Amino acid sequence: MTILWRFKELLKDLLLGKVRPAQKFFLGLEAPQKEITVWLHGRDAPLDVTNHHSLACASPFIICVAFEKGTKLKERELQVLSLHFCERENSRRLLGRIGLKYNGMSLPTKGPNLYFFQVSSASSYCLPLINLWMFYLQLRYRNWRYPSPPNTITLPSLQMRAMNILFICPRPIGLASAEEGSRGNMFPMNVMGQLDHGYFGFGLKEARSPSRLVARARRVALSTIPMQHGDLGYKLGPNHSKKTGIDWIDLPFATKRSRRYGIPIPEFALHVREMEVEVMKKLGSHIFFVGRIVEEERFSQWAEWCVIHGHYQTWRLRSRPVEIEFSIAEDARIKRGLIAESGLI
Repeated sequence: MTILWRFKELLKDLLLGKVRPAQKFFLGLEAPQKEITVWLHGRDAPLDVTNHHSLACASPFIICVAFEKGTKLKERELQVLSLHFCERENSRRLLGRIGLKYNGMSLPTKGPNLYFFQVSSASSYCLPLINLWMFYLQLRYRNWRYPSPPNTITLPSLQMRAMNILFICPRPIGLASAEEGSRGNMFPMNVMGQLDHGYFGFGLKEARSPSRLVARARRVALSTIPMQHGDLGYKLGPNHSKKTGIDWIDLPFATKRSRRYGIPIPEFALHVREMEVEVMKKLGSHIFFVGRIVEEERFSQWAEWCVIHGHYQTWRLRSRPVEIEFSIAEDARIKRGLIAESGLI
């Protein structure tokens, strides 16, 4: 171990922090997550929208916020809305803020009224300012030095920062199943969110076959799975690119049938929502589907496979030093050996 190497490591620790988890970090959490509350500011009083919003599209970066049926936002409200990501316990510290810019689109459903927003500002407070600046400088250098492959979504700086903040709130990764005749598909998905107790939103890339399958079938079963089986779910990422779907027997695990529609779901599923697609809307890179939940089954309370941004994991580990090695090892275990695209953003 040379003096130069040790100096470089000390400099990295100073500029980037001693703990540097992957940007897309997997962990297991009991549902519903109890760490972060998402507040909508700009109306008469802050509104808890933790379970009333969803990422709707990656490019451009669009967030859907659900309001009670019949809600019409005033013009002045639409100019000043923002999402605040706060600790649920302890000091309820503000960890991130996304300023919202109404994109002129709203979508009524038989349930909630949906409004769609792009980003006007994005501020993260999980890391010291010097670590945050150095992270973005390093990221820009890597993007310049190693350009992304064709057809990969690359976001402008502001939208990328907003994406990072959105994933301060732990979000489960679902395995979505849809079936048409004797064939169908099962694929991982994380562009999604609860809109209210009876509605769920999710986005699928327009250019990929799952979006066309779901649009035709108009039925989908969405399963959450245990963290311990996240590696199996992650390996289904290439299914996003299979134009003719899959044979169910080719899945790397056993399946069972959902209660209402009989769609194949993982045998080890923790929670299953069966949905009918009520509305779908092309927003950019993704088609946003609004599903009415017609059946729910919860089989177990094991910790769900979730994803957060590495900046929030760094924040979490400050108060959980004993978790550092184990959590980083678990994240690496799930991702190990995967070469093909995961299908996750």
